[in-house]
Amino acid sequence: CVADHCKISINPSILKMCKSILVLGLFFIANALGQSKCPGECRINVPSTSVCIVQNDPAQCLKIKDCTLNEMNCVRKRQNIPLLSKSKIERCSLIRGATGSGRCSVVNKCQSIKCVNDKVIRCQQAGKQCRLLTNCAARKENCNRPPNNQMKSVSPAACKGLKRTEGFKPCKSIRRKKMRPTKIKKLLKG
Repeated sequence: CVADHCKISINPSILKMCKSILVLGLFFIANALGQSKCPGECRINVPSTSVCIVQNDPAQCLKIKDCTLNEMNCVRKRQNIPLLSKSKIERCSLIRGATGSGRCSVVNKCQSIKCVNDKVIRCQQAGKQCRLLTNCAARKENCNRPPNNQMKSVSPAACKGLKRTEGFKPCKSIRRKKMRPTKIKKLLKG
């Protein structure tokens, strides 16, 4: 092939159009790559707390990771869709596990419980922790707790040595008295 015969001639208007398409394509690629990064996106091996979202139907809740909420809101913001907002995590107390969806728990007006003339103090236990509270204060405290972590009234011996002003402390172990053998058991043993 002789150099003069191998030249390919391209119409200048087509060449200009190809350059325009190439520049436009690069612009869209750069724009898409620039917007893909959202602040607070989920990463492997980086823990994220669970948050609760009350969906449009007030009886349904969604429990997701905080970073997932950030990613969803980033996409919604780009599409001019209203952002999702967090609710109290107690609303998702009926949903087991770190993520999932299900029925929302009822929001109680816990602070409106009035404890005026309640003076009887009892020992309340939650797990292996004990605390001295009045019945009304215990009811108010249980109102804020999820159903699987309610306090219950136990023997006063479990709170021996505790003061009402102290918070939760480990419960005292209750020693059971050894039963004395009855006369019948003595006779049977011989």
